[in-house]
Amino acid sequence: MSRSRLSDDIFLDLKNKIIAGNYKVNEKLPPERQLAEQYATSRIPVRGAIRQLAEQGFVKSMAGSGTIVISQGNALFEEDGESVVHHAPVEIGDSRVLLETIRLRCLIESEASRLAAINRTTEDIKKIQSALFDSINEIRKLKLKESNSFFDADRAFHRAILEASKSKLLLDVIDAMPLLVLSHQFWSLKYTTPRDEVVSFHTQIYESILDENETKAYEAMKMHLSRVEALITMRSEKSSEEGEEI
Repeated sequence: MSRSRLSDDIFLDLKNKIIAGNYKVNEKLPPERQLAEQYATSRIPVRGAIRQLAEQGFVKSMAGSGTIVISQGNALFEEDGESVVHHAPVEIGDSRVLLETIRLRCLIESEASRLAAINRTTEDIKKIQSALFDSINEIRKLKLKESNSFFDADRAFHRAILEASKSKLLLDVIDAMPLLVLSHQFWSLKYTTPRDEVVSFHTQIYESILDENETKAYEAMKMHLSRVEALITMRSEKSSEEGEEI
């Protein structure tokens, strides 16, 4: 892979982490040396990625202080008194993009779940189970309005299933649209009542894969993501009728 391509990949990964809140405003990014080790590369692509982040207004490099996050772009959570104000990388007004990509995910991840039920190893089951438990724990924190990493846990759960499918193609397609996946997570979580319903779907998917039931695994993931599609459709129609910006 060329240095320019690697630099772009690192830039996108760091940008996604900043938007998701892994690195918050006024926090430092890890030093170049540490990032280079993390991405298994030299410092040159890392510097290129940081330069792109600075050009887009996410970070600022300060002599003697390192690289500081100065903006999370469309931050996912901002406290506003008792309430929480939400923003997503892709707004509900872009419903065509959101709907087309969630339908694509439904096709891909339902098939991945089916394949995972066939191909999963003991190690795969451990990873899926761990991600499931993490998502349950993080949703509890979210309900208590505590600092949480639910989106990270949710992504880890879906990724563990994609990896268990043993299909690199399916995994690569989902990896190619990180901000859209983040938006799907956001709109799904914002309008899901009760929020425990999210992890209930995860549990059904996990148990179907554990039981090596490929039909149930496929249907459980299909129901999970079809519900996200239904929520996006409903909110898009409501937004259009009311002329509101969500």
